[in-house]
Amino acid sequence: MKYGDTLRQRSIAAWQTHNIDYQDIKYFIKTNTTPGKGKAVSIPGKGDVNAEDFENTLFVILKEQDERITCFVRSKFGEIDRRLAHLEQQIERFSNRPSEPHGGRTTVRRIQRYGKIETDILKAGEEIQALSRFIGVQQEAFRKLIKKYKKWTGSSELGYRFDAEVRQRPTSFSQTDLRPLLQSYEELLHAVRMLHQQGKSGQNTQTDLYIDQPPQKTIAASCLRQAQVVVDEGVRVDFDNLLATMPVSESGKEASFWVHPENVVELQILLLQYTRSFNTFRRSSATSTHIPSPTSPTQAWPDASHPDTFDIIADDAQQYLLRRIAEPVSEVGSRIQKAALHARSVLVDDVALLTWAKDSHAEKTEVQTCALKQKFVQSILDPSRGVLSRKASLPHLCLDGPQESPEESIKELQRWIKQHSGVRPIAAINSQRARFFKMSNKSSGVVVAALDQSIQFQSGISTQPDKQAKTFPYAVLSLRQEGANVVDLIKVLDNSHLVERIHGFSLEHHAVWQASQPADIEKPFWIPLLARDLRKVPQPIPRASRKVSSDFGSQSTTPQASTATSSDAGGQYDHGKVHDLSRLDLTTSANPSRAKKRAGRYWNEYDDPSDEEDQYVLYVDPNYESFWDKAWKSVTQKFSAKDKKKPEMESLLCSPDLESGLHDGEESSDDELEPPNYRISRIYGHADAQVQAAGKTTESTGSIPRFTWACFASSIAILIVAFILAATGKRKLHREVDAGVVFAIVTSLTFAITAVATLYRSGQDLRGFVWVIAGMLLCVVATASGGLLAWILT
Repeated sequence: MKYGDTLRQRSIAAWQTHNIDYQDIKYFIKTNTTPGKGKAVSIPGKGDVNAEDFENTLFVILKEQDERITCFVRSKFGEIDRRLAHLEQQIERFSNRPSEPHGGRTTVRRIQRYGKIETDILKAGEEIQALSRFIGVQQEAFRKLIKKYKKWTGSSELGYRFDAEVRQRPTSFSQTDLRPLLQSYEELLHAVRMLHQQGKSGQNTQTDLYIDQPPQKTIAASCLRQAQVVVDEGVRVDFDNLLATMPVSESGKEASFWVHPENVVELQILLLQYTRSFNTFRRSSATSTHIPSPTSPTQAWPDASHPDTFDIIADDAQQYLLRRIAEPVSEVGSRIQKAALHARSVLVDDVALLTWAKDSHAEKTEVQTCALKQKFVQSILDPSRGVLSRKASLPHLCLDGPQESPEESIKELQRWIKQHSGVRPIAAINSQRARFFKMSNKSSGVVVAALDQSIQFQSGISTQPDKQAKTFPYAVLSLRQEGANVVDLIKVLDNSHLVERIHGFSLEHHAVWQASQPADIEKPFWIPLLARDLRKVPQPIPRASRKVSSDFGSQSTTPQASTATSSDAGGQYDHGKVHDLSRLDLTTSANPSRAKKRAGRYWNEYDDPSDEEDQYVLYVDPNYESFWDKAWKSVTQKFSAKDKKKPEMESLLCSPDLESGLHDGEESSDDELEPPNYRISRIYGHADAQVQAAGKTTESTGSIPRFTWACFASSIAILIVAFILAATGKRKLHREVDAGVVFAIVTSLTFAITAVATLYRSGQDLRGFVWVIAGMLLCVVATASGGLLAWILT
């Protein structure tokens, strides 16, 4: 699809006026780089004398566009920031209030307040999604324009200059970091959900969020039990190990998705609508909830490209790749971890978790784990690097099987490494990881997901990427789903434009192939897909009634659904919209009749919170037309000029006839020139004289309005009737006849004067003979009226 259309579809409909003037700038580049008549011809060997001036002019235009978009992005960033700060104050006010005296449970009124706050938070998340999409679309538009300039001129100087002087500036919109807003959104969403959970359970701890079930021996029951233990402990490396080693049951699902970097923020907002952030959950379990408030879109923040997680893979590379080719994509009992040994760790933590299979050649073998200090990982995987210290072992959480002492676990690992001499470290994966989870009520289902960004692969066992590390172009979302879940998150993502599902893909397989690349083994099927653009155009959703559900806080009870309504910016496209799939237990109050419907409205930082108690709003539709308005409009349209447009209804950009020639695309024809439009000549200066002269059209003389001719015809017809009435009237009724004739004369003159006035106010450039005819008709009517009046008086 040509980017001229894609820009309008990918961008935000409510913010279309703030988009880059892509069509105008592209046409300006095209008209100044296409040879034609009236243009200066460069002397052979001397170069183009106007090329430098044109490049400077284009640079100024692009810089002005960047500054205009930057101003809008910063204003939206500040608006969302203040909106989140306002919601933070509301949450703190609720958290400081004493609990309700109803058996430790909250009343319906407070549940409604929680639901309203959660709805406002989710709307703020949609605004963050919209801002992220808007920034990505504008960046791509700038790249397209510079690419077009380079294609048509062969010069790349403008691209280097624009990157160095404009794009790399800290104040440019392309350098806006939305992670502060995203983190505040995560903290607020988690805080309001925990407030409701604590009020409903009457407890202030998080370890009792989920009800224990009797132990079962099925794979699904084992996975649910392990997930609950990991969530309660809150250790990130245990979470990563759970995701990799949790076997697929009969009711379980496994999926891997590729995510374009421009869609990462939107995807995280979408995931948080259905799940909870594990990183936020573990922070709040250790300390009180603290919500950082971002103050600037360009404030200092940790580098997004800096990895915080590493995973070292050890196995026989040749045997591993052969096994992966023969394995099915997914089967019951299989795990994401296929290699014989993994060493996982989070860089900020001092613990590394090593997981190995008891039998490296078994398909569904059991796994064992061992925890040790991070600095001893290289020593235990490669004994030549040094002797392992006795203080290297650490106690760890055993998810399945008997709990072993740290010393016994290390000895068991060392014996296993000696027995499997062919297992060697192959590659290391470094990434920045975000973790998500969801536990259904009564622990009947679990969703575990990890989103890896800034992925780098390198050979060996280094825990930090070096210059030889290879970068993966996309982010990767790995997702495991077990048990009975209210929402099928994999199905939601399959219907979203933010991700691309790759069946059978795993970072482990790709890292091993990237490090070894044997010539006798076929490369993975997804390698050609790495060069493809994964971005999709979101599908528009039909307009629906914007009513707020009477049930509030659906996410506060179960973190998988939302009752939020879409804002004008974020809710225009369907990218996995959250549906109201759960309801609050409204029996927590003795007076359920106090529940009222509240109309959703846009947040304003100047709103008085007391206005929410008693508000009365009358909605007036400015476009409403009554029956008489419609009837009068239809009558006036019949007498108005044909095909006449008002100035305010004319297109400000380019006419529909010109738009078809302004589309972008590598396959589009660039041989024909289109006429310049109004916006180009007004904003970006004039094109060359020949092109401008060719684009001018002679304004034709407007036709006389039909209402003018109708008035003249009516005047003459009434005057003829008056003459007939005066000539044939009875003498006995001469008074009545004279009165009728006088009335006809006045009416005829009125129509004639109205016709001339209408002709004068039409605003058309009429020829002289039109005015002569109109004047003659007026004189004829006036003379005839005067003669008739004199006749009846004598």
